[in-house]
Amino acid sequence: MDIEKLALFSAAVGKIYDAALTPSAWPQALEAIKALLETRTVALISYDILDRTPPWDWHVGYDPEFTRLYFEKYYIQNPFTDEVARLGAGEMGNSASRDDYGALLETEFYKGWMEPQGYVDGAVLCVDKALRTLSTIVLVRDDTRGVFDEEAMAILALLYPHIRRAVLIGRVLGEAEARAESLSAVLDSLASGVFLLTQKGGVAQANAAGLAMLEPGGPAKNVNGRLDLAEDDANRALRRALGGSAQPSELGGQGVAIPIDVPGGEFMAHLCCRWTPSAAAPSRRALRRLSSSSCASSIPRAPRRRRRWRGASA
Repeated sequence: MDIEKLALFSAAVGKIYDAALTPSAWPQALEAIKALLETRTVALISYDILDRTPPWDWHVGYDPEFTRLYFEKYYIQNPFTDEVARLGAGEMGNSASRDDYGALLETEFYKGWMEPQGYVDGAVLCVDKALRTLSTIVLVRDDTRGVFDEEAMAILALLYPHIRRAVLIGRVLGEAEARAESLSAVLDSLASGVFLLTQKGGVAQANAAGLAMLEPGGPAKNVNGRLDLAEDDANRALRRALGGSAQPSELGGQGVAIPIDVPGGEFMAHLCCRWTPSAAAPSRRALRRLSSSSCASSIPRAPRRRRRWRGASA
């Protein structure tokens, strides 16, 4: 690999890892691979083997009209589709190196889809293979550059571990983001306010109801990023629990309940802490949930109810 190729290789690897953290950067990474391997197109696709539908794909260099035709007509005519599904992770190949390459040139797939675009060779690398999914990178060369040679395939093999790591990292981060969005949606559906607090009472996260309770007149306040309770006695109890003067035996396995009485209604804050056993002065975070019976001021105080909320600390 000469100096120019080495520079292109280094640039491609850098962009591949950028895409691992920012999926929208995959087109830039594929453009870098395209320049390195002198191809007409590059596509990174994840197939669902059971229904043959690509759940996601990134591609550069393809003509939109021919892409439409491929999925509408020529996908099922691609003579290599089934063979790609049998590849193992890290395995690759290219059409021109096959003994039956001449037969490919006589197929309707070649004459109707490849030849009109000037395509002469395609290479495929199996990036990752799971029980149902198959992730591949597909590269196509046209007649201006010719078929893939041994050097090009060797460079593709060198890219493989970087592409695979980036795909796996992106998949893990995507799944974690999806779980976080699902959890956030569940918490936002609760009528009770939920707060995830740091050891010092900083608001790390809050659901929609919790944010509403921080509005003026509510049972809680956000003071420079710290959660304070609106009633003085309740706030002192919260600070004592978070400050370390309250012992684990005082909080108990179910946490501690702190009543809050404000003009807008009566509330009950329920504090749960998770203690770190190895720490001399236990470090803890609290998940705090506030719930209200939302009684108007015209209703006598006696009928108002307190509804406790439960939380889990992290």
